[in-house]
Amino acid sequence: MQLFPLTALALLAPGASAQWSIDYLSEARTGIAAGSVGDLAVFAGGYGGSFGTPTNTVDIYDAATGQWTQAVIVEARSRMAVARAGDLLLFGGGHLDWPYNPPSLRVDLFDGNTRTWSVANLSEPRRWLGGAGARGYAMFGGGEAPSGESAVVDVFDSATGIWSIAALSQPRSLIAATSVGPLILFAGGRTSTANFTPTVDIFDTTTSTWSVETLPNPRSEMVGASIGKYAVFSGGEGINASYYADVYDTENRTWSTFQMANRRFLHTATSLGDQIFIACGHTFQGVIDTVDVYRPSDGSLRLEHLSLARYGAAATTVRDQIMIAGGFDGIPPNGHHAVVDIYNASAGQRYCSPGLPNSSGFSASLRALGTTTATDSDLWLEASSLPVNQFGYFLAADAQGLFVPPGSQGLFCLGGAIGRLNAPGQIGFTGTSGAFTLRVDLTSIPVSPPAAVVAGETWNFQAWHRDSNPQTTSNFTDAVSVTYQ
Repeated sequence: MQLFPLTALALLAPGASAQWSIDYLSEARTGIAAGSVGDLAVFAGGYGGSFGTPTNTVDIYDAATGQWTQAVIVEARSRMAVARAGDLLLFGGGHLDWPYNPPSLRVDLFDGNTRTWSVANLSEPRRWLGGAGARGYAMFGGGEAPSGESAVVDVFDSATGIWSIAALSQPRSLIAATSVGPLILFAGGRTSTANFTPTVDIFDTTTSTWSVETLPNPRSEMVGASIGKYAVFSGGEGINASYYADVYDTENRTWSTFQMANRRFLHTATSLGDQIFIACGHTFQGVIDTVDVYRPSDGSLRLEHLSLARYGAAATTVRDQIMIAGGFDGIPPNGHHAVVDIYNASAGQRYCSPGLPNSSGFSASLRALGTTTATDSDLWLEASSLPVNQFGYFLAADAQGLFVPPGSQGLFCLGGAIGRLNAPGQIGFTGTSGAFTLRVDLTSIPVSPPAAVVAGETWNFQAWHRDSNPQTTSNFTDAVSVTYQ
């Protein structure tokens, strides 16, 4: 599939903070499917024009270069489900026309490494289905087939390229899906009798077993997103557009619920750092521009705003950016939009990069997200590309340095007053993901004596970790420098 260059424009969104900017798709449309793989954000299909005509257009954003290219999917359609399996993004099913024509059988597969496309088929045509992926598996579950609501789950194994079929515990459409670690969850939906269901089917890719949970608030057209051990199912349609967001703790198998600032359905959601972003949508009274930013670890909630109120937009996360694309402003006949709201959460500048490789074969990387306003105390650190099943912790310092400590295989890039973030609850463990994270309390950096970050200061951060390469040793990530205002 040929790619065509596209010139794009980035501007600061009116009235937004410095972290928000806007860009544009090549074509105004609604009902887009979005996903990301590597440095690429992919926005596929949708419908536009005064008659809701479906499109086969694909806009691909490269976060490493800031450039856009275009491609086409094999069949013009909207509201596809998206799942990621390894380096593949799969766009499955959807509407061949909006809103009444037959559902689609097609699955378009995009390889993020080769940037090439291939095509497969679902076992039956479906629209309003859910899609998610984990551990190299992509799953498309439920939806509406020509014969009615479906319980079929199409399963793709990226390691073998083989498709298989499973089944949900209950046929339903307008279903929400997301993944947490090895778990793929299909939540809620509408049954053949037009009832809203509380059923949540959970597939464990490590054991190939299914279990069932019960959603606290039955509804359809929710949007699923996840962060850490939490799956969040937001909004949707019950008796009316819903204020609710139901949060499932996959470790403790418990549910909680929080109320968003606005009721919403036909909305979108994605995650970045340790936060879920739930954006735009329709309230049944009108369209909204609000973004609820929820942190499951402490239950905090704050409000952001998009450049334009709309519903039917699509969101994905690439690198340190959230991209919310397209949508309809509620004013027919030509209220479709090409705008892309971009939230950049990157804090600081990387230095001492790349570090020396560890036993994983890679150089460990440090990512810092948050704001650079000292009084916000908003800094989230992630160390990645680490060896599995090793302990580590983060360090902070008011100066930079460069040397190899005795017994280590890495570069230590901090100097001056140095603090170790290794208090109880702060020590990380890489597990099978090769990563660990921490939200830093900027009011008490553990140097001697402890210090609060204030405007005008620059602080530097790095992560240390144990390793066996092949003898017992240690190593470091690269480092990040953050100047506060």
